[in-house]
Amino acid sequence: MAADAKTGQNPKGLYRLRQFVYENGRTSPPSFSQYKYAADSVGLLVSYRPSRTVTQWSMMQVEIREEHPLLNTGEKPQGPDGHGTQIYNVDDDEFCFKWYNDKWPGMSNLNEFIIEIYTKNSMNKEVTGAFDMLENKIEKTNKFCGWWVRVGATADPDGTGKRQAVPTIWKAYSPELSMVVNIASNGKVLGCSTTNTIKYDNDSTIWEIGHRCDIRWLNENCHALTFVQENGRPLTEIWIKAGLPDSWQRVFKTNLETYRNGVDCIREAVEAAVKGDVQKADGLIVEAVEKNVNIEVLGEGTMGIAMNLLTNKKQYKECVDFSQRQLQRIKNYSDDGHDPTIFSQLYVHMTEMCRAIATYRSGEQENGRKLMEERQSIVESEIERYQSVKGMERYINLLYYCNFMMYCLGYDIFGAERTLLYLDALTMMAPNMTSQNKPLLLNCRGNCYLLKGDENSARKLWQQIKEIDADYFKKQSDDNRLKQSFGE
Repeated sequence: MAADAKTGQNPKGLYRLRQFVYENGRTSPPSFSQYKYAADSVGLLVSYRPSRTVTQWSMMQVEIREEHPLLNTGEKPQGPDGHGTQIYNVDDDEFCFKWYNDKWPGMSNLNEFIIEIYTKNSMNKEVTGAFDMLENKIEKTNKFCGWWVRVGATADPDGTGKRQAVPTIWKAYSPELSMVVNIASNGKVLGCSTTNTIKYDNDSTIWEIGHRCDIRWLNENCHALTFVQENGRPLTEIWIKAGLPDSWQRVFKTNLETYRNGVDCIREAVEAAVKGDVQKADGLIVEAVEKNVNIEVLGEGTMGIAMNLLTNKKQYKECVDFSQRQLQRIKNYSDDGHDPTIFSQLYVHMTEMCRAIATYRSGEQENGRKLMEERQSIVESEIERYQSVKGMERYINLLYYCNFMMYCLGYDIFGAERTLLYLDALTMMAPNMTSQNKPLLLNCRGNCYLLKGDENSARKLWQQIKEIDADYFKKQSDDNRLKQSFGE
């Protein structure tokens, strides 16, 4: 690693922003509370807003700002234009972070260098305490101290009732602090709420920001926490002992057991199916159901796996078996109180389509054709049903897309003439949809001409695809020798 010849070291750990220095020589203290954390792999930017009363949480945002370590560059200009970030004057207590402001026009120093001086002195105890918890430097003085993840909620105070799906959040307890952590959807930002008002009466009662929480231990690694909400109703949350996801544990060099939620299970199921391990994918979906995954996430994952088995793997029998199992599982899930949505139903339509095509191509042509006709009839009935309903435009467009996919992927079920007539009609009715999916549309037309014995017309259409996307046929798993030649 590059290091300053003067100090021979790089920044490490947590620092507080102490001072700004501008090109005209002016200096000023920051009007806000900002920190940097130098990890071995990334640089974190930390903003902190303390609570104003004992009934409020302090707020801290931890963001991966640099996707690389904060390395000591010395004062030599960086980058081809000399405007790259410089880190220098590093010692055990401070370092300088010099950056060129070409992004923030609201600041008076646009197109100038700004130096931020960071120090390890006079840091806020709540911030340092929070990072002690993130690094898992927690003194275990009671059963709560450590990391937990919320996995569900129930109206039953003993924690054994039917669980509701809730967003996944993490929580850490130390003798002096408690901290709730949310992770942004991009995975690069932690939203941390901290309080130093935590009070442990005993293993059955704790207090946070003046609110009593009653605890029932389901086992040593799981407890039910009941508190009264602002609406006056009690809620019981289920918490399991587990740390942050691995990506963040690598940043803070911790090695705690992690918890896989239902969404994680579905994502891993899709990845397993892409790799050809359908049995593992099936087991992960079962686990996702047990963890009360959202029914739309369940439906989307099921559709994705069925589509992969049908179009990429050409595993028709496996596609039929998988689709039948998962469609029954989704029905049972719905019957068990997970109300279907219009979008979860769309995923069911698409999965049924995959099942029908795979059934047809696995040798059961009559049954496959019957399943496809039934599904198409249901989809067209829904289009008619919602056509005049205000606010359903997006769903109607998705239903048209579902019908479009039925013909494009199931052209051999409908036959060449019927498929071509439908695609002509759809091109006039929904030009945006067909233009956005032009390679798929051209591929389907080519398949239809090939069914009719017109190899020359098919070849011309596939040549158009190659001009749009040179790698299109390389990405397809197709056993047609003529089509394979376009991927060579």
